[in-house]
Amino acid sequence: MGVVNKLGEGNIGAISVLFKMLNAGFKKDMSKEEIEEKTFSNIMTLLNFDDMNMRGSQIWLACKDACNIDIDKVDFSVDNKDNEENQKFLDFIEKVKDRDEDFIEIVNDLALKHHLPHKAVSSGASFIIAGGKDASGLYFTDDEKKDFDNIKENIPLLDSPDENLSPIDKQIIIKNADEEQSKTAKPSKVENFFKKLKGAIKNRRTVEKDDDENDDEKK
Repeated sequence: MGVVNKLGEGNIGAISVLFKMLNAGFKKDMSKEEIEEKTFSNIMTLLNFDDMNMRGSQIWLACKDACNIDIDKVDFSVDNKDNEENQKFLDFIEKVKDRDEDFIEIVNDLALKHHLPHKAVSSGASFIIAGGKDASGLYFTDDEKKDFDNIKENIPLLDSPDENLSPIDKQIIIKNADEEQSKTAKPSKVENFFKKLKGAIKNRRTVEKDDDENDDEKK
C-alpha cells in the first residue's frame, strides 16, 4: 500500500508496525460494512503520522523503544486476542490518535539520541509540507541538539534498566516526582526578600542593643 511505503521510508521495522496497525481491531463476526469502516479508520490513524511529521525510523523507535513493544509478538489473529503485547500495541495506537504530548516528547528525545533530523509535532506537518510553507520547525535546530547533548546524561528514561516500564511510563513518573518536589521547592523571590528583610531587622536590633549596653557601661 502506498501510504505504508511512504510513511515507512524503507525502514523494515516501521513498515511492520504500519501493517500491524492496519490489521488492528478487527473481529471475527464483523459485517462487511464494519470491516470497511474499520479499514478506513485504521488508514486515517496512519495518516496521523504524516501530520505529526513522523516517518521511518521515528515510527520504529516510537513503537519499539518509547512504548517498549516487541513487534514480533504482536499478533491480532482470533486465537491470540489476549496477547499482552497486543494491548501494549493498542495503547500505542491510542497515543498516536490522541497526539499524546508525552509520547511526542519521548519520540523527539529518542530521535535526538539517534541523530535523526526530523522533529515530531502534535499537528500541522501535512499542511506545511503540502502548502510549501516554511518547514524549519519540522527539523531539530542546532541549539536543540546541543541542549540535548548537554542534558542527556540526566535522562534516565532513555536508558533505564527497568525493562517493565516504557520510556513513556518513566517520563510520567519523573514528571510526577518533579511536581511533588516543586511543592517543597526553594522559596520564591518574594519569600526570600521578606526572609532577608526580617534577618536584617533582627541584626539591626541586635547591633542597637549592643550599642545601648556599651553606652550604659561608659556611663
